[in-house]
Amino acid sequence: MTSSRFADSLWAPFRFAAFRWLWMGALAMNLSIWMQSVGAAWVMVSLTPSPLPVALVQTAISLPSFIFGLPGGVFADIFDRRRYLLLTHAGMLVSAVLLVVWCACGWLGPISLLALTFAFGIGFAMQGPAWYTSQAEAVPVGLVTSAMALSSVSYSCARAVGPAIAGALVSFSGVITVFAICALLLAGSLAAAMTLRSKPKDALAPAVTLREGLITAIRYARSSSVIRAQTARTLAFVGAGSALWALLPLVASESAGAGGYGVLLGSIGVGTLFGALIITWLRARVGINGMLSGACLAYAVGTVVLALLSNTVAQSLALFVAGIGWMLIGTSNLAAIQLSVPAWIRARSVAIYMLVFQGSMAVGGALWGLVAIHVGARNSLLLAAAMTLLALWLMHCLAIKPVTQVQEGSLGSDNEVAEH
Repeated sequence: MTSSRFADSLWAPFRFAAFRWLWMGALAMNLSIWMQSVGAAWVMVSLTPSPLPVALVQTAISLPSFIFGLPGGVFADIFDRRRYLLLTHAGMLVSAVLLVVWCACGWLGPISLLALTFAFGIGFAMQGPAWYTSQAEAVPVGLVTSAMALSSVSYSCARAVGPAIAGALVSFSGVITVFAICALLLAGSLAAAMTLRSKPKDALAPAVTLREGLITAIRYARSSSVIRAQTARTLAFVGAGSALWALLPLVASESAGAGGYGVLLGSIGVGTLFGALIITWLRARVGINGMLSGACLAYAVGTVVLALLSNTVAQSLALFVAGIGWMLIGTSNLAAIQLSVPAWIRARSVAIYMLVFQGSMAVGGALWGLVAIHVGARNSLLLAAAMTLLALWLMHCLAIKPVTQVQEGSLGSDNEVAEH
């Protein structure tokens, strides 16, 4: 297959209007998330010099996915997804508006900032499975991997541009402006969700209540070798990799300032964007597992350079490389799950993946913050890089199977779970 055909395959989902609207809505939402994250982290740095509260900003954003992600997947499977997405986006918008008001009135302290960030994270956690599943179902099965890659492009574009914009706004006009723009972007995402068409409920779905949906999802996860393997891979890699995200504000504050912090986060975003553009080519050249091994090494190298060097340019290049690794691993894991499960439990399967991913980010962020108190942020990053190499070994042991093998193995488990 030529490189031009790879490009055509990557951009093919944009031929479908439903996917285009969802993609643009996701871009607006992701811009809001990254700008709010930068604003909240920088406000926390100004409120307290302790590493733990700063690291807890990441926990406040990620922990809701651990708590509410699976119920969100159940709701996405059993309720009308359009109405559900409208409700969750409205909740996120209310949280964003409250953050603007509290900041403008001078009411923000460490606890209130974490509380509002946590509330924002609840909405993001609840909508995630429905949004990802809607994107996958907006295109033919053969384009699901490309759709997930483009979803990562949306996230990566926001990650590249959002932090840089937020850092500049913090420097020149204050953090209130950042939070206000976040609210406007969420309003745009809400408008995109309004274009989604409601679909008939799947008559084969075995669960109709939250309790039954949760039980079925847990049974399915226990019986699915794909989900078990992805859970272990995600716990290992994200648990180690969360150190970079949690401690980056502290490293940046030593020399880069608010604008530099935005540049560093933006460098990760540019790396993830580049990774999304080359993922199809890499998979064809070295295979998915060879690609993921290289991605894990790239992330470890980026973490080491960030820990050892203080030059912003060198750090930006290192984070660009780390961003490529982060994107390749996350997108491949998500696509593997989307392609291996039936429609009636797809949102819940995505929710389980997001639960593990965000739970690892939340717990990992808090733990790395505690480690940094005792050994320092840079030494903590070196330790995290060593643990990333251990994750590489586990990923090699739990290699991703070809799609045909995954589907054949999962269908039997699906039917068995449905009979319960």
